[in-house]
Amino acid sequence: MIRTKKRGLASLYLIAIILLSLLVIGATGCESLQGSGLGSFFSQTASGTYGVDFILDSGIGNIVQGKKVPLGDDFYVKLNAYNYDKEQKSVKICVKDNIDETFGGIKTGGDCQDKVLPAADVTLTGTGTKTSEKISPSITPFIFGSYTYHDIPLDIQEAKLFISAIYRESPRITANLQIPTPETETLTLIQSPAIIKTSIIKTVNLKDESYKANLAITFSKQKQAVKITSPDFTLENKTKLTISASPLQVECKNLENGFFEIKNEKLISCSALASKEENTYPLILQLDYGVRDERTYSFTIKAEQ
Repeated sequence: MIRTKKRGLASLYLIAIILLSLLVIGATGCESLQGSGLGSFFSQTASGTYGVDFILDSGIGNIVQGKKVPLGDDFYVKLNAYNYDKEQKSVKICVKDNIDETFGGIKTGGDCQDKVLPAADVTLTGTGTKTSEKISPSITPFIFGSYTYHDIPLDIQEAKLFISAIYRESPRITANLQIPTPETETLTLIQSPAIIKTSIIKTVNLKDESYKANLAITFSKQKQAVKITSPDFTLENKTKLTISASPLQVECKNLENGFFEIKNEKLISCSALASKEENTYPLILQLDYGVRDERTYSFTIKAEQ
């Protein structure tokens, strides 16, 4: 009986300690998360950690989702563009509305600005082999306006704001291609964060008097909301691929003049013949494509009472 009571008291003590720990965590709240690695993870993955992202800037006179714009008052479209890439990025951002130019607002063809976004700030955290990169995006403001709506016959007019960001990405992916062993492996790739992520599975078999390395290359779109285009922005879902493993000749299927079509994910099969001796070759993939990020915001034009 005494032993049972002792066990019961020990369980109560354990529950009390757990509850106290939860209270301490609750008291520290979001500040402790933001200061920890977990908080940094959430802050980085909450928005676009690939390519370019943008967020409308709220404030007096600035259009955001659900804003009421008084008829006759000046307004602006202000936003911040975030570059998560390790290299500077040339981007074109355009704004337009669905209100006829007769009633003011943004001109029919829209307004566009071209800017070069500085590269993201990359810092290494950890020590030894347990290091990781922390990416802090560069922030570049865009300001459009001022604009004014006038002479709209309705007391309340529902309206749309369209914003598009257009830029080009040319990520480079590298790996060591070992032939013939291991016979099957997932290659370790060096690649910067990009809209299209790459993974490669290698298998090796004999062909005549040579080794044949087969590469199953999977390209995955990381941001489903954006559109992939050809580098000149004229063709949708088109990406250019260049691949080499000097001095080997790499041949790929599913390519049309060096381009492949990608909507969400694409598998490209490539192969290379090598002499029957053990060797390591530098595998290099170069992608080239455009990115079009288009978003729509609703707001209201309200006549003065």
